[in-house]
Amino acid sequence: MEAVLSGQQEQVKLESDIVRIGRASDNDVLLHDPKVSSHHAEIRLEGQQYSLIDLGSKNGTFINNKRLPHHVPQALSNFDQLLFGDTKYTFEMTNTSFSAPTMYAPLPPYQATILAPPASSMLDSAQQQSYQSGQPYEATQRAPASSGAFSAEIPPKYQERQQIAGTAENAPVPPTTRKTSGKGKLVFALLGVVLVVLIVGFFIFNGAKGGGPKALSGPAATLDSYCNALKNQQYATAYNLLDDNTKSRYSLNDLTLSFNRNAGAGKVKSCNVGTANNTSSPANIALNFTYDNSSTKTTNYILVGAGNDWKITNEKVSSPDETLTTYCRAIERQDFHVAYNQLASSAKAAVSEKTFVDELTSRGVTSCQVTKAQEDGPKATTTLTYVGAFGVTRDTPTTLINELGIWKIQDQK
Repeated sequence: MEAVLSGQQEQVKLESDIVRIGRASDNDVLLHDPKVSSHHAEIRLEGQQYSLIDLGSKNGTFINNKRLPHHVPQALSNFDQLLFGDTKYTFEMTNTSFSAPTMYAPLPPYQATILAPPASSMLDSAQQQSYQSGQPYEATQRAPASSGAFSAEIPPKYQERQQIAGTAENAPVPPTTRKTSGKGKLVFALLGVVLVVLIVGFFIFNGAKGGGPKALSGPAATLDSYCNALKNQQYATAYNLLDDNTKSRYSLNDLTLSFNRNAGAGKVKSCNVGTANNTSSPANIALNFTYDNSSTKTTNYILVGAGNDWKITNEKVSSPDETLTTYCRAIERQDFHVAYNQLASSAKAAVSEKTFVDELTSRGVTSCQVTKAQEDGPKATTTLTYVGAFGVTRDTPTTLINELGIWKIQDQK
């Protein structure tokens, strides 16, 4: 199985099972295109099938005007149109057979047949009987020249057949059987290929004009990449699509734990991008989620950016610091029910809500201050500083755990 990438000015032969494409010098196919990422995509050969994989490129990889999700292999077909940044190639398999070779059977062994009765003086009695009975006479030996007898010699196998008359004159030679030339068949096959290319080009052109599905661009493309990353549990890729302000509030661990459990609904099974309310910054687009337990949820996302560089600004996942902040603010406004709901299931089992409220009020706690928590997988530790009457403070070591993707206070000492 051999294939090439045919560009406008070059043709690249795919000589290995994995061919990497990008702007960095360590790629197999080096593209000097500012819209191509350093390690943009790769083409793999597995068995008899080539596939194209986008390696998380910024501007996307397209097959026949359809943008590929990141890190998801897409099977390639002959004459697919590929786009990396502004660089176009046609994928072609070079050793595709157009027709099976034609097989020719050998000619049967030649037998010389006497068509006219020879002079009786030339034949012995056995030969005369052969002729009179109507059976063809097979001449196998040349008679001596001095005898004056007529003779015929059997030609080699596969040579042209020749009929010999009863006299020394030769009968007309039948036309030689000719093999059909393979060049004619190749011409027809090439014409067929040209026709297929024209048909494919017609549909691609009409698709680009609006006759087929359009590739997402701008904020919708970013949100589509985010959706695909969450579906495939590629949380680092999803995290990099958040803006810096959101990253400062949540860690990659927070995002991973949140979308692994989704408050008990399970992982993201599928998602699709809604219609953008606008394409200028900030853009507002809905993302429709379906989870492992078949429940659904629609989240409205706000994105900022320009061109193909957009970031998500309002992703909300659970973090230890946000749980602690919610807890302390609830205590400040004496909303003890909300504060109690920040406790883990094990903590609630150990103390009732009434006991929790009585303990806070008896100590005169009016507020608390949060120190940034240190995460270690599904656990986090910090120190809460409780503020009581007359400004008296007390530092309390606190442990949090992640329950179903949501951080909760487990223990305070």
